[in-house]
Amino acid sequence: MKLNGVPATLVIPLYYRAVESRDIAEDVRIFDDIHSEQAMSKIDYDATHLSDKKMWTTQVAIAVRTALLDQETVNWLKINSGKECQIINLGAGLCTRHLRLEDQIGKNVNWIDLDLDEVIELRKKIVNVERCQQISGSVLDDIWMEGVEMNIPTLFIAEGLFMYFPHEAVRKILGGFADKFKNATYLFEILGWSFEGETQNVEALDDFEGTSIDFSPVNISTWLSENVSRVKYIKHENIQSHYHKRWRHYRFLMKVLPSLKDKFSNRIVLAGSSL
Repeated sequence: MKLNGVPATLVIPLYYRAVESRDIAEDVRIFDDIHSEQAMSKIDYDATHLSDKKMWTTQVAIAVRTALLDQETVNWLKINSGKECQIINLGAGLCTRHLRLEDQIGKNVNWIDLDLDEVIELRKKIVNVERCQQISGSVLDDIWMEGVEMNIPTLFIAEGLFMYFPHEAVRKILGGFADKFKNATYLFEILGWSFEGETQNVEALDDFEGTSIDFSPVNISTWLSENVSRVKYIKHENIQSHYHKRWRHYRFLMKVLPSLKDKFSNRIVLAGSSL
């Protein structure tokens, strides 16, 4: 299957997860993901640029964020063990999390993947989604929520998504969820705060014009309390605080100047709300 244009950007995290699983030495490998390897094998995609040595930080960043999001998802599943609950994967892209964690996902859990029509159709072709509900729609609209249970514990995951939305859009999304869902937990990624207002160019895609980074506030706890007071900050993890050996020389710099982490590195945020 050949990809062109915007859908090709979805391949980048998929490719780097496959690299982590297939090419990284076992003693420093962060996770195994045969499902990403299998999905990549179904795509006609020239990954020459992605395999460039200068892209190593992107590969490590994607691997670490994947592991942190996986772990927080497992923690949430343990808390809600035996309860009827659901996980809603916002902007699912070509995510394979539900497959990596299939041994931890009980029959009491309904997994929902949400993304635009063309992405959902692509998911169905290259990712095993038999156990998941696939919903076509935009996270910016409420239409997709029709028929979704709102009175059970719900985990919203937003990986590689919110940073591309304006502050007002994120406020509206989180506020809307907090108003509708009885018991909600939010697990989302933002970038280092110095990148807000910058344009992120995708080196691997020469014809891609780049995307504006609109949401990565300096202090996410303060932002939530001031903009979506119903959503309570719990914690955040910086990707450079984990798997130190994989960060090469950066780990020494961050040890000497730890304040630089939240300025320049991705953060995984955990928050919650209840009615």
